Amino acid sequence: MDVLKELPFNHLYDYAVQYFVRYPALGFTWYPPFFAFIESFFFYIFGVSEPIARLTVLFFCLCGLTAWYVWSMPIWGSLTSFFSGVFFVTNPLVLLWGRSVMLEIPAIAMVMLALLSFHYYLRSPTHIRSLLTGTVIAAALLTKQITVFILPLMIVYAYLAGEGRHLWSRKSLLAYFMTGLALVLLILHANKFGTTALGGFSQNIENIFSVKMIGFLTLNAKVIWEAYPFPLLMLAGIGLISGFYLNQVRRNLFCIAWLIIWYVFFTLFDHQFNNLLRYTLYLTPALGILTANTLALLPAPSVYHKIGLTIATLLFAGYGYSGLRTEHQMLSGYKEAARFILENNNEGTVLFCCKNDGNFTFHIKQGDSERKQIILRADKILVSYVVHKSFGVKVYVESASDIYSLLDKYGVGLIVAEDNDLVGLPEFKLLLDTLKSDKFDKLSSIELVSNVPDFKGESLNIYRYKERKKLKDGEIVIPMPHIKRELRFRIE
Repeated sequence: MDVLKELPFNHLYDYAVQYFVRYPALGFTWYPPFFAFIESFFFYIFGVSEPIARLTVLFFCLCGLTAWYVWSMPIWGSLTSFFSGVFFVTNPLVLLWGRSVMLEIPAIAMVMLALLSFHYYLRSPTHIRSLLTGTVIAAALLTKQITVFILPLMIVYAYLAGEGRHLWSRKSLLAYFMTGLALVLLILHANKFGTTALGGFSQNIENIFSVKMIGFLTLNAKVIWEAYPFPLLMLAGIGLISGFYLNQVRRNLFCIAWLIIWYVFFTLFDHQFNNLLRYTLYLTPALGILTANTLALLPAPSVYHKIGLTIATLLFAGYGYSGLRTEHQMLSGYKEAARFILENNNEGTVLFCCKNDGNFTFHIKQGDSERKQIILRADKILVSYVVHKSFGVKVYVESASDIYSLLDKYGVGLIVAEDNDLVGLPEFKLLLDTLKSDKFDKLSSIELVSNVPDFKGESLNIYRYKERKKLKDGEIVIPMPHIKRELRFRIE
């Protein structure tokens, strides 16, 4: 939003560095920019707040569902298309992540929009439609990298629709250019900022022909079993069989291709059960089609058809009800800590040593219209790691004297820390032990209220460093070893 207001295009890099130094929850080294770009328009119009951030996610969801219905209705019919959409919105994981400001819902929504745009191009190829299709696909890729799985699926779709020849026409060049440009940007971004993650992905590929791959494949099967209740999986199987019975072979093959591509891609992409469970969101549209297609077996109008509709409605209503009853993760206390800092910090930089940096930083930014605060993250100056500790940790402190030297170097006046080390790093524990010395005053203790077990009984504590020094050389230097450079920002 601030970029739109200030248009700092003649010094964009320095502007981004300054922003990261002051509000170090930016994900420019990990996440593509499209969702944040759209979100900034919502913030610009309605103001910066958590409800508006969630409204942005809802906007993506509604756009995606509309595109899904418009795309699938001519292929499977209005009834199947409608209930496949119902299957999606009643999915407990969709309801869970749809209430969070995460990229999963926007990403799958962009996949749905990309399919619709691609469908219109195949139906009537023009240069304009080619450009629009390429732009939408590029936007999907720049929402989240894993949407790349849709590219082979689109090729399958074109040939199953009998329109494969349009993939090779000159009119498709604009679509290829836009898609290729987005892929190049993602590759450059990954090579520059995500080399640690790329190492993990390449290791997964190396394991394709090893015994480990058997375990990875069975893990995905367990994830699917966990994500979808047995009655719906059974209906999906019946819907698959009914497709062949009703001579819908090509339509069925598309859903089968979606299942296979999802299975292979995410087997290579990740081996963490909870992550894969979240990624079943990208499988839900295809399973929704198969599940809803069961209704096509019932001739309309008939008593059996009405009974089937009633059962489907009750089943999806129960599915959605169970999703709505799923307890959404809740955590409060960081907002109050941010407010305390904003009202009381005239003592230099702030060191934040807690688990949820994004929550705290959002509320700091929300109340810091003049950009006076400088927030330093412990996971960037006590140690360095990006996103996951499994990608590697570089350590900068080994003793209490190292902690004091670091506090003096960065001109730290206030420290925000939880009671215990919830991140699981010895260096964080070292800082917490150091804060018990008489060189620090505890100014405030804010109880964390959460339904997440990790935070049970925890408090956010705000300390004042009594021997604060002025910022050395008036410059903030943050090491970023995963991108092989330092971020430097001079304080005026």
